[in-house]
Amino acid sequence: MIAGHMYLFDRLRSLLFGIATRRAVIDYLRAVVLVMFILLVIAWTIDLAQNFAELRRASVDRDVPLVSILFPYLGYRAVDIMTRLLTMACFFGAFFAEISRRLKLETVILTAAAASPLRLMAGALWLALILGILQGGLEARWRPSAVWAQVKLGVGDYAHRYEPRWLSYPSWIVNDDVAIRGIVHRSQNPEIRDVMVFTGIRGLRLKNIYRAGRMIPTSVPFEWRLQDVTSWPAGQLDGVPTEDLTLKIELIPEMLTYFGVLKFNLPSKALYRFQILPDEISGPEVSTAIWRRRTAWILPGAFLILGICLAQRGFEGRQMVIPRLIGLAAFGYIIVVAIKVFWALGESAILPAPVATLASIALALLASMLVSSWRR
Repeated sequence: MIAGHMYLFDRLRSLLFGIATRRAVIDYLRAVVLVMFILLVIAWTIDLAQNFAELRRASVDRDVPLVSILFPYLGYRAVDIMTRLLTMACFFGAFFAEISRRLKLETVILTAAAASPLRLMAGALWLALILGILQGGLEARWRPSAVWAQVKLGVGDYAHRYEPRWLSYPSWIVNDDVAIRGIVHRSQNPEIRDVMVFTGIRGLRLKNIYRAGRMIPTSVPFEWRLQDVTSWPAGQLDGVPTEDLTLKIELIPEMLTYFGVLKFNLPSKALYRFQILPDEISGPEVSTAIWRRRTAWILPGAFLILGICLAQRGFEGRQMVIPRLIGLAAFGYIIVVAIKVFWALGESAILPAPVATLASIALALLASMLVSSWRR
């Protein structure tokens, strides 16, 4: 009995930590890092071509060395780029690494030694766990932090789009039975100026119309204070002036603090605050962003496996079939691009958020299974 347990323990240890597994992890990781580095350099080059003049102006205006702005900017952009492209790096890295391993006969030797499919994929599964943790952290924490750090730095596209400021145009906010029009102050202390509030918009007639100079949140949830108010109750033509008025509106301060910000760029604390609102108010963009963070850790593993399975199909015996490999790489790239297509469908409420975020993962795993079965 003890000998049997020791045998099983040795087999398990060999499977999880054996030489073949360690070599596979190193091969796949090296290839993924190389592809990610190439993609990062290309993205940096394009970004700097557009923004380098602005970086130089900022260094002159602030009277600081250029590197004190350039290096932090590149770091923040690197986090954003890695979050977007790590899945692509996983697919192409695994694809090229598997071709290399096949040309070196490593996978051929393991197959000839009657290695199980689990042993052949053990290295990829280890790397999937490591990169899954990385992708989950990037999506939920580090990318939003990098975006808002770039806003604070004051240079680049995010700084222009998301900077705290008074918006230069009146905005509309529609929440269930209430519509609000005014100029939003997007900041940690949000407010709206020159406000018009319309209640009862879902009915045949409006219940009340309020015009106020200022609208600010109170310490009570969903309670907002209107200052310098003129109100028009239903059926009344003359306005009734009052100094202050408190209204219950299903509106949270974060909706103004991050007004116009794409929801997947929100800090997690702010994003999950939107869940206290009804679904029809928070919108599909919020639920899709939340599900993106919940499922991010699965993406690297699914596309590592897809890259390996497609690369294995590009051989006839020991002969590498170049046209087939090119076609398989293009097919895998289409599935990688489909990730963002499904996310867009979720944000547009065409697909439910769980379906939109899991569809590309399921598609990648299904393609891997079909290709592996066809190969056998």
